[in-house]
Amino acid sequence: MHISFPSPPKMAYEPVLFFFTFLTIATFVLWHSSETRRLRHIPTYGFSLPLLSHWDSLRFLARAEDMIRRAHAVYGDRPFKIALPDRWEVVITKTEHIEDLRKAPDDVLSFHDSVQESLQITYTMGPAVANNLYHIPVIRSIYTMKELPSVFDEMNNEILHALSVVLPQSDEQWSPMSPRELAMDIVARASNRIFVGLPLCRNKEYLDINKQYALDVLTKAAVLKLFPRFIRRLVSVFFSNIEAKITKVHGMINTLVMEYKEHVQVLDTKFKEFEDDSSIKHSKLFIHELLDVASEEEASVYSIARRILAVNFAAIHTTSNAFTHVLLHLADNPTYLQELRSEVEVVVQTYGWTFDALMHMHKIDAFLTESQRRNTMGALIMDRRARKPFVFSDGTMLPAGTAVSIGAHIVQADDRHYENACEFEPWRFEREASLPSGSGTSPAMRLTKTTPTCLGFGHGRLACPGRFFAAMELHLMLAHLVMQFDVKYVDGEHRPPNVWFVSACVPNPKAKILLRKRSSSLDTN
Repeated sequence: MHISFPSPPKMAYEPVLFFFTFLTIATFVLWHSSETRRLRHIPTYGFSLPLLSHWDSLRFLARAEDMIRRAHAVYGDRPFKIALPDRWEVVITKTEHIEDLRKAPDDVLSFHDSVQESLQITYTMGPAVANNLYHIPVIRSIYTMKELPSVFDEMNNEILHALSVVLPQSDEQWSPMSPRELAMDIVARASNRIFVGLPLCRNKEYLDINKQYALDVLTKAAVLKLFPRFIRRLVSVFFSNIEAKITKVHGMINTLVMEYKEHVQVLDTKFKEFEDDSSIKHSKLFIHELLDVASEEEASVYSIARRILAVNFAAIHTTSNAFTHVLLHLADNPTYLQELRSEVEVVVQTYGWTFDALMHMHKIDAFLTESQRRNTMGALIMDRRARKPFVFSDGTMLPAGTAVSIGAHIVQADDRHYENACEFEPWRFEREASLPSGSGTSPAMRLTKTTPTCLGFGHGRLACPGRFFAAMELHLMLAHLVMQFDVKYVDGEHRPPNVWFVSACVPNPKAKILLRKRSSSLDTN
């Protein structure tokens, strides 16, 4: 039997849908044309016409690093603009322009506006974090080079413990490991020893939440930026379970927060049963520092949980990437391992495992600095958004609303700044440190020092506020690892190339290294 279905009625909303589609496209074209006219004095890499430049913006998602490199080959040290899905980005690479950007006040070239846009903080971490970054001044004030010795013993202790539980303990066979995973594990433990203390810094669920939170924020931000601004709030509701993670951390830190509020004096004795070395005195935890300065609203347990996750996002993601790069370089040449080990042995025999000892590990510092130079966090860093018109020292003008950033991978691989700049030379910065002053060569650059050509932590007054904390952590991790373990690749393999996600540069996630516990090493306790 043949059954016929009635044809669907003509939908009344079709003309409306057509109208709004046309209106959206027309609005985009008009907006794009206006933006292009405002920046017409800055050369474009690719197309300037609306739809063709949108095609370039889609190419940027897959080939950002290559497109910026090609643009620099065309325009040299001149600023140029490149199309991103939601804006034009002005890119600078000249050191004079970088210094201009560094000196610009935040009410002219805004760091806050740029970070808000790149991480979509309102939708990823919440409006409370987006509108009140009070944790940054706290970090900047308490984790200085002067104050770090007060937390050295605890971090040193936690890194030793982490190496004993995260890394293989056999001295007879080589064990394959993901350098990315082991770096995240050690960094998460060591950082949270200072943030929330024992025993929470060793709680697997708590650590997993913090590690996953960093990935969730980056993923959610990347997806949101693919949508028009007016729809991002709606999209954010359906996309991730970040709020669920905050709720879980709330439950984990509730006792810690409430005890500090009610009985500060009991904190010095509460965690002693978990301490490996009873002689170590506990300094004030970072979570306590937050509670001391937080407003009444921000001092709620839920708000503190949100803030701890936000701080862990910065600490775990960046430092673990940096240490992964270090491990990949270390495994590539056994002579690196031996030279670092020899230095640590000599220094520790003289100074012990102390903060002062780190200041004398010049090869360790040089290795970390060179790894950071060769492996930038991304093709575009130190992003700023112009709140007012800004003029560079050469007269180039940025209208209000312009996004500008530095092509860091271009700057740090420039032979004018570094001899054989594209090569990894582990002792490059040690040699520079030994040059006499007034030689006309770049001054010695320790890991935390920022310059227009060494931008791993940014540059200027808005450089990473936690760089001293991260540097101490990286120095300790590398020094202990070379003393306790041998590291190499499988025979015949070498360091795999980095991977680019849009403009972000990360160590190859498929990389594997082999580790073996040394049968004997210098006493590390």
